[in-house]
Amino acid sequence: MVTFYLIRHAESTDNVKGIWAGSRDAYLTQHAEALASFLTKIPLAAIYSSDLKRAALTAAEIKVKQTNVDVKHEQHTLLREQEFGSGEGKKFSKPIQGLTIAQHYAKGLFPAIYTRHQKFPGGECLDDVAERARSVIDDIFMRHLNEEAEDGISKTVVVVSHGIFLGELVNEILKRDPLASSGHETVKDSRGMQNTAWTKIEVKLTAAHINLLPTSSNSPSMAKVLPTLLSFLTKFETSNINRCPHLSRVKRQGGGLGSLPYDPDQKDIRNFFAGGDNGKQTTKKKAISKIAQARPKPYAR
Repeated sequence: MVTFYLIRHAESTDNVKGIWAGSRDAYLTQHAEALASFLTKIPLAAIYSSDLKRAALTAAEIKVKQTNVDVKHEQHTLLREQEFGSGEGKKFSKPIQGLTIAQHYAKGLFPAIYTRHQKFPGGECLDDVAERARSVIDDIFMRHLNEEAEDGISKTVVVVSHGIFLGELVNEILKRDPLASSGHETVKDSRGMQNTAWTKIEVKLTAAHINLLPTSSNSPSMAKVLPTLLSFLTKFETSNINRCPHLSRVKRQGGGLGSLPYDPDQKDIRNFFAGGDNGKQTTKKKAISKIAQARPKPYAR
């Protein structure tokens, strides 16, 4: 099995403000370190994240605390949150009786959308997000599932993304398991994740599928064969949905330090009063500075 930890990014300054934040960038508040510490004892084969700051910085924090210094962190635009178009950065609003949707938008009002096909002007609908999720499975998940099928070595992979996208991703994973129901309550439970919460799902290629694998993972026919014949065996337990035991001692604050942007150079106050510096701050700064240099992989809408 390949174990995937699907993680929602740490709380961002936009989460505190209560605005539509999809492809819009925002910095983290102070809530990522507890998650990274929790994952320290879990050896990771790879870390993937959205290229947006709130996800990329969360992933960078996880990487810094890994004992395997060679673990790679890749950023992908495929893992971005739903694009809200002209609603980006606007306050959540309630619908006004008597106004059409177009009239709401003309007034700069963007009430919540409850259907899969509707979207804000210039944005994505949920069906668009689901299409990206399918591409993530084919482009990223299959990379590790193929390796596990060939070498028999179990792996753990972290994917840091966003609340709406992760709900669609879980749904698309379960759709590929013939024994799982995409309409199951667990799928609904996987939506609305807390910041830094994780959903753990174990995935394995079915025996019938493994027999269809080319002898070499570098085979040019791999990309053509796998997406159409793909079938998963999944282990998805309700006890592993939207988990955040690492936040039991972390209190969310609407203002004050908890809502300030994350500062990678900020030292732990306990370390400050102890008069020491464990040297990890410099390492962390270097890892996070690489985010701006990385070139995220584009996707075609």
